[in-house]
Amino acid sequence: PAMIRAGFLDGLWIHLSERLPLHVPMEIRSAIAYQNMNRWSEADGILSALLLAKGRNWYETAVEDLALLTRRDEIACAMAWLRRAAHSPSPRPHLERQIAALVGNQKVTLREKVVLRLWLAHIAHQRRDATGARGHLRAGLQDAARLGCHGVLSEERIFVAPLLQDQRIRAHVEASPDIRAALAIYAASINSPRAKARSAGITQRETQMLQLVADGFPNKRIAQVLSISEATVKFHLSNLYTKIGCRNRNEAVRAARALGWL
Repeated sequence: PAMIRAGFLDGLWIHLSERLPLHVPMEIRSAIAYQNMNRWSEADGILSALLLAKGRNWYETAVEDLALLTRRDEIACAMAWLRRAAHSPSPRPHLERQIAALVGNQKVTLREKVVLRLWLAHIAHQRRDATGARGHLRAGLQDAARLGCHGVLSEERIFVAPLLQDQRIRAHVEASPDIRAALAIYAASINSPRAKARSAGITQRETQMLQLVADGFPNKRIAQVLSISEATVKFHLSNLYTKIGCRNRNEAVRAARALGWL
């Protein structure tokens, strides 16, 4: 049988992503990266530019219909817009009902439901509802521990960290041994350079490339090490530069070192 050259499938995927809805998850990841860096207007711009049937206004006002979403791109977009709303200092009145509708959606993954519970805890905390904040956080942490999806805690650090800074909430949730273990993993993860980058929305592939760039590897050598094409390397590096707000590899390395990612 004919051999498929290294990087061909990566290149094909990129080629298709420019023409088909496959690009939507990539754009949403970029938007979340901007959200994690507190660059909300840039995140809004990316989400608003997505060519989907439902726009921002629909996601901000829909309630029961959120439970009926079936397409992955629409669920991901709803999550991104609700993530923005959940982080607001003054959450809109029906936000909890919107999140509850997504929790009840059968197409929403268990991991996503952990995320939604963490948002509910944050919203309750914003509303000065200590009981609600403790209850939702405890449920989210228990589910994260049960499912083994500890990485979600560091990825949602902008919601988790303020909750854990409240000693009354922390003391309540740490009564559970499973939650204490999960929080220990979370504490270790957010202190590693790679985890800091991931919590800022940098993907695993981008963190790999960032390290190789810092080590002085040219694009051709990076492609060989990662068994991908040079076009794919350039594609990922371009995304990385956009997320960091840099123009080239030297600026990216300096910024990454300043941020503690290397």
